[in-house]
Amino acid sequence: MKKRTSLLAISLLLWFCSMAQPCTVPDSFFPDDTVVVCAGTTYQLNAPVVPGATYIWSSTEAGNSITVNVNGKYWVDISDGVCMRTDTIVILFNSFLLSPVIDNLKLCKGQPARPLPVSGQSLLWYTDAMGGAGNAVLPVPSTADTGHITYWFSQTIRGCESPRLPMEV
Repeated sequence: MKKRTSLLAISLLLWFCSMAQPCTVPDSFFPDDTVVVCAGTTYQLNAPVVPGATYIWSSTEAGNSITVNVNGKYWVDISDGVCMRTDTIVILFNSFLLSPVIDNLKLCKGQPARPLPVSGQSLLWYTDAMGGAGNAVLPVPSTADTGHITYWFSQTIRGCESPRLPMEV
């Protein structure tokens, strides 16, 4: 009887192991812990597609993606019937971008122009405070005559363009 019980236990164990499925849900879903997005826009959070899985978001929505438009900490639980995993992400809608660092510049008539004193990321310059198309190639002011000109500069960080600041030359 003891041998028969052991054989039955081993058979059940082998059957159970053969029936067990591996977990198909990845360990993490979001490549970054925090994402900064331009204010006034929306952002779509996408979890990986796992066939047959169920998705429950912190917003109580279901499905593998949600669209958000407010700052927050979002998470999603994904279950494939074998295991359940959770990942979290923080979305920040940036309403305040720093403008580039600018100093006014004085040049002398007939002298070579010096580089414009502006620094920032992905700089654009404009001839007006509003409207127009930005140019990424910094202008070279003329020193052929006296006078002044105003250039307007912005910088773009993570796809969001800052307000423009003037530079008097």
